[in-house]
This record gives sequence, C-alpha cells and structure tokens, in this order.
Amino acid sequence: MQGARGDPDQLALVTLDIVLQGQRTDFRLAFEAAAVPRWFDARILAALLEVDEATAADYVTRLQALPMVESFAARGGWNVHETTRLAVRRRLARHELVRLQELSASAAACFTDDDEVSRIEQIYHRLLAEPESGAAELDTLWKKWHRSGRHEPLQALAVALDDLLRADLLSGNARARALVCVGCIRQGRLPLSDAEKMAREALELFDASGDPEGRMAARDQFGDVSESFGNLQGALPAYRECQQIASNLVRSDPARLEWQRELAAYEVDLAIAERLAARDASNALWRDDLLASRCCVDALRRRLSDD
Repeated sequence: MQGARGDPDQLALVTLDIVLQGQRTDFRLAFEAAAVPRWFDARILAALLEVDEATAADYVTRLQALPMVESFAARGGWNVHETTRLAVRRRLARHELVRLQELSASAAACFTDDDEVSRIEQIYHRLLAEPESGAAELDTLWKKWHRSGRHEPLQALAVALDDLLRADLLSGNARARALVCVGCIRQGRLPLSDAEKMAREALELFDASGDPEGRMAARDQFGDVSESFGNLQGALPAYRECQQIASNLVRSDPARLEWQRELAAYEVDLAIAERLAARDASNALWRDDLLASRCCVDALRRRLSDD
C-alpha cells in the first residue's frame, strides 16, 4: 500500500489483489473479463469467458460479493467500480493488449441490435478491438445522430468516449475521432482551453496518419473554438482549409456524394464567416448573426444529407 500512495491505478490494483487473495485463477480471469465492458450480466460474461450461462451466472453471483462490484440497475446488470475497472483495463492494455482486444471484440458482439444503447456499446468496444474500422463507424454514427438532432444519445455517446479518452486507451485515428466527436458534442459546454487542446491533439493525430477527412473535421472544430473565443479572423484560415480539403476530396472522387455535401456546406459557411468578419469588430451583434447563420448551414447539411 505504501508504494501505491499518489497513484490511483496502483492503489486500486493493490486493493484488488488483497480482495482476490486466495481466489483461483479462473475467478481472477472472470473479474478481469467483467472489467472490460461498462456493465455485465451472465449473458455478457458467458460470451467473454466462452462458458455457458449457468457457469457465468455462478461467477456473477460471486462477483456481486466483492466491494468493487456494483449494481447497474439501468441495464439489470452489474459493473466494476469505475476506478478499479479503468485500472484493470489500463493494466491489460500495457501487458496483455491482444487479450484486451479479443475481450473487447467479444463484448462488441454482445450488442448486435440497432438501438441507441447497443450502438454506443458496439462503438465503445470496436474502438479498442479494431481501431481503424471502429473510428470509421464512430464517424458515421456521430454524423447520422448529429444531422437528425438526436441530442440525448449523442450525450450518452460522449460519456462512453470520454471513458476511453480518460483511460488513455486509444491511439491514432481512433483517439482522434473520439476527440473530435466529444469536442463537437460538448461544444459550448467544455472550457475553451480544453476544447482547443482536444482540437489540436486530434489535428496532430490525423496529420500523422495522413487522413484528409479527419484533418478537415479537426480544422473545422479548431475554427469553431477560435470563433467561440470571439476570434472570427483567427477562425477563417481553418474554415478556408476545410473548404480546400473538401474541394480536393471531391476532385479525387466526384461520385462520392458525402464529400459534395461537405463542400457545398463549407462554401456557404465560409461565405457567411467572411462577410461577418468584415464587419465592425467592435459590434458584438455579428456573433448573434453568426449563430443564426450557423443554424442555417446545419439545416443545409441535414437537407443535403436527406437528398
């Protein structure tokens, strides 16, 4: 315990080792498997351990007796306390990454329905099991829900993504997509310094992977952050680059309608921003005009998406 002071992860793991002292290896493995999903029941644990549900139910009963396992009434199941769960997941990521990815893939396969809860859990686990395809699925899901104004599931999605980001379990495009999505979903509620830091990190990650669509999304978010600071002149270069990237993407694949929609929306967005930036900088009314104009652009994006 002495060496764990000041390190929440280490303290949680030392406490766990004390609680599990004397337990058989199979029960320790069951606990680690239960720490992978955000919640579990006998069906999910059976899939993770590749055992029958009766055996899994016995594990669940024994797990319930542990002090770091809590009832998850919203889903009729149980969950490992967040501090312990994240510590176990981080330890698996450091020392048994392949096993963590395999468990995550099994967990994702438990949520095959198309309802909002299932889609969030699928994405949560897919980002770890198959980061590249998981990142693409996240982008598609976020855009679909954003364009259809599904605010409550978007907030729930941001909570799940924030769990992964705080645990530092994602890298590359998967982390970049999660950063962009959380930044966009929580736009206006995040401290501006945090929003700017997230946009910069996402931009660096997308640049490292050479992903132009990702760079476009991160630059758009960076422009929005600058705009939130009241710096529309500083936001314009970001918006101009977004328009240029969209134009390049359209030229590379003219048949792809999604990129044509983005280009059309950015051209309208940029024209509005440039006109408002040219106004008297001391006149605060342009911000209200910009907000109203942005609502029009969002409506345009949704209409183009429906066509």
